Amino acid sequence: MMITLAGLASILAGISAAIASLAAVGALRSYIQDVKHKQTHWLYELFRDFYENNTFIGVRRTLEYGQNPELNELRKAIQCNPTPREGVEIADAFCNYLNFFEFMCNLVERRRLDRKDLERSFQFYLDNLASHRFVVEYIFEESNGFEALRKELRHHRDKFPNDFAERRWSFRRGLRPKNPLAELTV
Repeated sequence: MMITLAGLASILAGISAAIASLAAVGALRSYIQDVKHKQTHWLYELFRDFYENNTFIGVRRTLEYGQNPELNELRKAIQCNPTPREGVEIADAFCNYLNFFEFMCNLVERRRLDRKDLERSFQFYLDNLASHRFVVEYIFEESNGFEALRKELRHHRDKFPNDFAERRWSFRRGLRPKNPLAELTV
């Protein structure tokens, strides 16, 4: 059986296409593994910053341990625009704490971090933020920023304080309520 030159060219083109397809699949697989590796690295860095550094420990403990003098001091500091002498340190530490979560939520939005990984590692603390009415009010005040954190907390609305429990979340777009809690409709 004799193969013509056109037939040989057709066979070689098919083999070349198969090799190119395999190379593309290999490149895609390598890319996906690289993305997963980078996400793991981001998560490790965030985990280390949050749990191993002492930067957030004061605010973490204040929010975690419920009703305590520090929690009342924090509530007062963020609700009253503290004077330079009293409450500024705890208000700054609180804003840094929220900025940490805002950063993580931005990474999720940009798909640099998987949402499931965020929840596995920081679920308790996100729920904890959502469990304090004054914290939710602060985060939902648009002038304070925290857009990405605000979106994330919508996933934790079942952890809102009891006085929010009978309300359901409104997902209507285009509404810009004056009251940050007006997004919660009865």
